[in-house]
Amino acid sequence: MTDETYFGLRFRPSGRDTHSVTVETLIPALEGLQRTARLVAMMDSDLEVGAHGRIDREIKKRFRLRWTPSSKGSLHQPVVLEGPDGNNFGFDSLRRVSSVTKWLMSAAAKGDDCEFERHAPKSAYWPHLLSSLGKTFGKGRGRCDLSIEEMEGTEIARGESVSKGLALLRKSLRGREESEPFILPAVTGYLGKIDLRKSEISLVVPGRERQLICGYSNKHETLIIDNRKDLIQIEGDIVANGEEVPQRIAEVSRIQAVNTEDIDMVEILPKNLEILNVKMPSVEVFLSEDKQVFHAEYEAFDICQVAYTRAEMLNILKSEMEILWMEYALEDDEKLSPCARVLKRKLKRSFREVVR
Repeated sequence: MTDETYFGLRFRPSGRDTHSVTVETLIPALEGLQRTARLVAMMDSDLEVGAHGRIDREIKKRFRLRWTPSSKGSLHQPVVLEGPDGNNFGFDSLRRVSSVTKWLMSAAAKGDDCEFERHAPKSAYWPHLLSSLGKTFGKGRGRCDLSIEEMEGTEIARGESVSKGLALLRKSLRGREESEPFILPAVTGYLGKIDLRKSEISLVVPGRERQLICGYSNKHETLIIDNRKDLIQIEGDIVANGEEVPQRIAEVSRIQAVNTEDIDMVEILPKNLEILNVKMPSVEVFLSEDKQVFHAEYEAFDICQVAYTRAEMLNILKSEMEILWMEYALEDDEKLSPCARVLKRKLKRSFREVVR
């Protein structure tokens, strides 16, 4: 454990000190802090938060929050941000992520929008970071007031101050955020009206009261008519607000039916691999609750990816399988953690290299 990656969560009860913290108090604070650090890690890796829609898997795997509860019980909960195998030494990016996370919490406590923007220059990240910080310091803490401290006890941020500071940040950052609209690559919904004369359709997006209107070309007309009762996806420039909710369709490049069929493993294998197990299961595919994001999961290989379109998902999964084979299946055992060695054995039992 190092001072740089340490976060001390201290709960100050307004009533009697029981030397214990309820689950309802502790879990939101830990989850919010973990998600904030992962968002900062994405910024540090120069990833676009809108391109994936969710926290990137590799960042999630690399940077994690470790909490070891006190054996006697305490209102002070020490946690540390760490790298693979519990090792947090030698990772410059890990230390940067930890430092920026603390700076953002400090800026939130002061309601300092300039300081917040300096450490989070990409406006697409602002609503996600504010939401995560709100979860950490928000209401529902029972009778406890939470503060985040350095290892030596110096206070970084405290719940009551952050709650007020976040309100100021949301108000001051909103104007700047709206001047730079957030563009989504696709939007999914149900057909409302079709105007064949104007070559226009209205799209009913789940969870929205207002329909989105856009034009279409002749090449899309047959698909639109054939899928009147099914989900369709429109690719192009979709203007969204800071919460990634589609507001209007600025440009249409493609209209297609939504395909949520599972993906056969052979579709995403590198060309130099073949399947040993004929009954190899497919990768499960499903849509998010709001129908805007594709999810793909394959538990055996710890695959969990998201994408806005099925084509994007296929490309992500292909890259994932290449990385898994190169970094795990072909790696020496002594360089792998116990969990990584288990994954290596699964891969070697499932595939083999061939010369094409």
